[in-house]
Amino acid sequence: MAGEPYRLDAGRVSLDLMATLGNRCAERLPDPAALEAWLVAGAMIDERCSVDADDLTSTRALRGALFGVIDATLHGARPSVADLDTINAAAAAPTRAPRLAFTPDGLRCERAAPRVAEILGEIAHDAIDLLTGPQRSLLRECAADDCSGVYVDTSRAQTRRWCSTARCGNRARVAAHRARRRDSGAGSAA
Repeated sequence: MAGEPYRLDAGRVSLDLMATLGNRCAERLPDPAALEAWLVAGAMIDERCSVDADDLTSTRALRGALFGVIDATLHGARPSVADLDTINAAAAAPTRAPRLAFTPDGLRCERAAPRVAEILGEIAHDAIDLLTGPQRSLLRECAADDCSGVYVDTSRAQTRRWCSTARCGNRARVAAHRARRRDSGAGSAA
């Protein structure tokens, strides 16, 4: 994962937030500046915004609740009330209100500088939509032994096995190839 601090390919922003805790132990949001960089990288904000330690705490709490509820969903278990409450509290944040402005080019929609609570609300809305909508049945866990990624399988046959074919899928194919070569070399030496 070196040189690639943010994975933004899970298919939904709520799952991308989960990927900020790589393999559930590698923290990719160590400080408020990293959270701000993730928000920019994920196109949640166009410009810099004020991010503080409380925002980071709230983001990590939402991420933890997403792990809890999505894990429960994937394994047919009942999610904890605390996790549901955390997601619902984030979703209750007011959304960024658009503002109509007249410019030399005509009418334009503008938005005030975002607050992290509003963005977390949008992420919580995404999770609620994912968990209650048609894509719920497309949620998958990565088949790689060394990955805990969760993604939406939008492949045509819905048989995708890895969170990323370029990362986990490639590693699995290389390992299988090496094993076949090792096995064929061992078999001919006997």
